[in-house]
Amino acid sequence: MRTVVIAAATLLMGATNCRLNVNEPSPVVIDATVRLVNVEGGCWVLETQSGRRYEAAGLPAEFREDGLEVTVEMQRRPDLASLCQLGTMVEVLSIEER
Repeated sequence: MRTVVIAAATLLMGATNCRLNVNEPSPVVIDATVRLVNVEGGCWVLETQSGRRYEAAGLPAEFREDGLEVTVEMQRRPDLASLCQLGTMVEVLSIEER
């Protein structure tokens, strides 16, 4: 029985580590609202319905409209930093108005 518990714990730890690999983040698609936050001269974020914020590197100018509802494909970018520090840094891969 103890061997089964140890094997299960090892499998779970391995699965968790695979999902948290920051070296090769996978793209995700979310629905969000574009927000302009008045910090450091203004910072653009993508805000989900639950309130989670993502700082959007590469947000096209035509989507920089406070309150605009969008569907966005994005990729986490742990290698980027921001002066605003308002959320997880992401790169916008594609975006469309909802």
